[in-house]
Amino acid sequence: MGCGRNNVEGTSHHEGCVCEVVKTILKLQNHVVRHECDECGTSCFLEPLGGLRNHSRNNADTRVFMLLNKDGTPFKAFFKEKDNNNKNGRGRDGKDGKDGKDGKKDKEMFHFSPFFRVEDVFGDCCATLRVLAPVDEDGEVVDVFNGNGDGKGGHNHGNNNDGNLDLDELEDVVDFEKTDSCLTVDLAAFVAIQCIADVDLDICRR
Repeated sequence: MGCGRNNVEGTSHHEGCVCEVVKTILKLQNHVVRHECDECGTSCFLEPLGGLRNHSRNNADTRVFMLLNKDGTPFKAFFKEKDNNNKNGRGRDGKDGKDGKDGKKDKEMFHFSPFFRVEDVFGDCCATLRVLAPVDEDGEVVDVFNGNGDGKGGHNHGNNNDGNLDLDELEDVVDFEKTDSCLTVDLAAFVAIQCIADVDLDICRR
């Protein structure tokens, strides 16, 4: 399954459809092209970038997508949550760690996500992907894999039990945020790709 292999199971290796789609997404992110919307509202080939949200341009710089493994499960990778509320040693409740509701400072939280942004495609269908964090209307990270979340404001932080997508948690996802987690994958290892939305992540601003 290594990037750069020349054959698969005795047959010549050609670019698969997943590889071709990811290359197209990369081009759309790099070059905005005017084009009418097609019949499938979530087609990965839909132009221009921004068309997956109300079929209108919205300064989108990213086409969010999911990849499916050969067993049909979503491919996922982990990222570290940026705690924007933990300032000067304060916890999520805005109090000092010693006075916070849990009696200690917040710890770094790691989550799994099946949502990605393509950063580069190179070689024999290798790609660099950036992991995207799914967030709710309050900007809180939503753990979309099975756990024991208690609904709004109580998502499954770090509680991914069996690795299956939690449809109830998915309903809370309204947007995506960029993370600093990137990985290199062999696109030939996947059987399907599903595009989710076009979003503006201010990807060039840190």
